[in-house]
Amino acid sequence: MGIIQSRIYATEPQAPYMPPISALTSIEIVNELRSPPVTGVQVLSTRIEISTRLQQIDLSHFRFLHLPLEVRNMVYERLVVVGKVFYSPDHYDITNGQRCHDYKRFRKPELQLLRVCSQFHVEAESLYHAKNLFVLPIEWQQCYPFNTVSRVWCRKPNLGRQLFSAAGLDNIRHVSVAVDQKLTRLLGQTFENWQIREVHSNISYSQRTVQDRYRLAHDIHLENIFWEWSTMLRQLSSFQEGLLYLELDLTNAFCAIGDCRPFGSYSLAGWIKEVKPKALDVLGMQTMGEKQDFLARTMEAGIKHHNLRYQYGLRFRKLGDNKRWNIWKMDAEVKGEQSILPGDY
Repeated sequence: MGIIQSRIYATEPQAPYMPPISALTSIEIVNELRSPPVTGVQVLSTRIEISTRLQQIDLSHFRFLHLPLEVRNMVYERLVVVGKVFYSPDHYDITNGQRCHDYKRFRKPELQLLRVCSQFHVEAESLYHAKNLFVLPIEWQQCYPFNTVSRVWCRKPNLGRQLFSAAGLDNIRHVSVAVDQKLTRLLGQTFENWQIREVHSNISYSQRTVQDRYRLAHDIHLENIFWEWSTMLRQLSSFQEGLLYLELDLTNAFCAIGDCRPFGSYSLAGWIKEVKPKALDVLGMQTMGEKQDFLARTMEAGIKHHNLRYQYGLRFRKLGDNKRWNIWKMDAEVKGEQSILPGDY
């Protein structure tokens, strides 16, 4: 009986040779399924074999990674390069600046792609950083990764918010920031402050006029403003590769009281020589006099007008006048608020 069984099995048609699943492409697997075997035994054998091998596919080694890097980059760009990246702009951001104009008309980057695997993360993140304009929120210097670079830059506490991974400091080349009233809060003069001034000036608080008290308190506040604004702008040098494009919004560059716009009364231009942007767009100038004051302050910082225009690419721009980034706008507003939240990485 054993001899008869062995002869029967020996005479059964054998299923065609099938290479290991790692040697097949998805198209070849589909073609194998479509090609009709000769006998019913081959049909059953082939289906079982393919089903078993399909179950053995490791999804972390999906065929996408076998594509040339140039092709993968095309896919990455479609998903993570959106023109402008916003960080949950609120009513204050929208009404007190120009940087978030039409923000809902920009697509949201598909950052879930960075969580697929480590290779996806490295390849896609570099494009995400290098090709988008990052519209940094006010007080960005208190957020990660800037709060890990140097505490010398900032006297304020960390906000515990993550804007992008540490790799962004090496790869990001396009940034938008605002010189804003919110950067410096108004610190009132205390009893101790007036006592110290009395020692130095021999003039007591009661001997000063109301106007004199206000002027002195306001001047001290302006000193704090200049320190906060200039150190914030100098921290842009944290981007190791340098900035190809910098957008600077001065729309809400008021003092905390709101009675002056002091950026033109004190030289804040020293940061330009440190950061060295290749192109600098300035938004929010209210008058021609403010533009002239800005240019005068840069001259005081040792930057010639020729260098300001051709080396740093200075341009005073109006609301919505930026074809470079406007080409990324959608025809209609994107549904829902566009935001990048902490913990995206």
